[in-house]
Amino acid sequence: MVRTAFCLVSLLALSVSRPAWSDEPSALDSATPSDPQAGDPGTAETVDDPGDTASGTEPVIAGFDDLAMAAESDGVDAWSDAVSASISSENGVYVDVPRDASDGVFLGGGGGALLLDIAGAESALPGTAVDEATVVFDGIAPATAVIVQNLGDDGVRVVAEWQDGADPVLPLSLTLDEGAQVVAEEDGSLSIVDSSGGILFIVDAAWAVDSSGAELPAEYVVNGTDIQLVVDTQGASWPVVADPKITSTKWSYDPSAAVQYAKAMYNVAYGGTGNAFPSFIGTAGVPENCTLFASQCLLAGLVGSSDPATVYAARSKFTADKGSLVAWYMNSASDRGPAFYGADALHDYAESNKATWKGLHFSAVTAKTNGATIDYGALQAGDILFADFTGDGTFDHTTVVTEVKSFWNPLYWGYARIRLTYQTENRTDKSLSDLVKGYSKISIAVFRPTDYNSSGR
Repeated sequence: MVRTAFCLVSLLALSVSRPAWSDEPSALDSATPSDPQAGDPGTAETVDDPGDTASGTEPVIAGFDDLAMAAESDGVDAWSDAVSASISSENGVYVDVPRDASDGVFLGGGGGALLLDIAGAESALPGTAVDEATVVFDGIAPATAVIVQNLGDDGVRVVAEWQDGADPVLPLSLTLDEGAQVVAEEDGSLSIVDSSGGILFIVDAAWAVDSSGAELPAEYVVNGTDIQLVVDTQGASWPVVADPKITSTKWSYDPSAAVQYAKAMYNVAYGGTGNAFPSFIGTAGVPENCTLFASQCLLAGLVGSSDPATVYAARSKFTADKGSLVAWYMNSASDRGPAFYGADALHDYAESNKATWKGLHFSAVTAKTNGATIDYGALQAGDILFADFTGDGTFDHTTVVTEVKSFWNPLYWGYARIRLTYQTENRTDKSLSDLVKGYSKISIAVFRPTDYNSSGR
């Protein structure tokens, strides 16, 4: 795709909706808009854009390819209301572009939340919505126009164009969750990291172009959470445009979406319109899809959707650890990691993939060997349960915990409280007590998916 020249510091977030970062008080709580998933976006109030005629003329930025820019935001399911010019909630990423630029651009997702303030925004005219995902702000600085583009689950881009005589510096200020900070990388990009050093967002390396298409030297100057994009315009043909964006690297796991997918898809045939994933044929020449199915449920949890088409399309977003010895990814039947379709490989991956490493992360819940009883009271819906039927150290089967019956229900005791859904035998609501029956040496391990990070070791 043609790279469009835009200006700086955009922000985005990915991952699942607000619950992932609402457990603890946040510096952003007072600025956080209401969660759009609390209601139907289709019912959000749509009002006439107050910026449509505010400037008297339609704002135009000439230094970039309008068609390419439109194509990048095409398909973003965005809406507006009285205070926001563009709102979207896609695959766990929430973007809110205000009508009043001084309110700041809000981005939330599995990795946390950000509020982006653009210096001079208080003097800007009300935003003019070019379409549902593109908002133009005039008057932020002399001879400067700014566009904020809502890219849905792909992020937010802040585009600035400077005319001749403008100061080609874009000052930005970030409000981050407690402990998060901005780190300058050797390649010129910026990483926004949490208190443990895990990467939450990546800001593209600084880049700018003039009206002739010549690239110009550009860099970020970072002071705490204040960022300046500075462009060297010596010899430039005006106007000048810059266009980095911020992309969220972290997706949180929504167990309810994984459970919904499991219950809806456990008995749907592969390779067709119902489920586009290719079936895995094992060494005996018969389908062995238990782990492939569990991986689909994991994808559903990461994108926060139980829609099979959405889950299948999202697989390309989760290929960060391709090339690792035990990788969890799937592009096609011939291009996939062993942890995506092998029970023992996924168990080893869940056990060993550290939180600071790229890829899918889990926390250990409980594990017992050779017929010992697991702590079944610790299990939750959305957990992944592995079974080694013979106790030989190799896990043979992968299941999804889709329900944990109430402790107070007299009909369900012990392992019967744990209900599993899985493939190969294509069962749903199967009790753990039935699964272990007849296997005196069975070993069980349970892991809880937490998040996916496309950056890390």
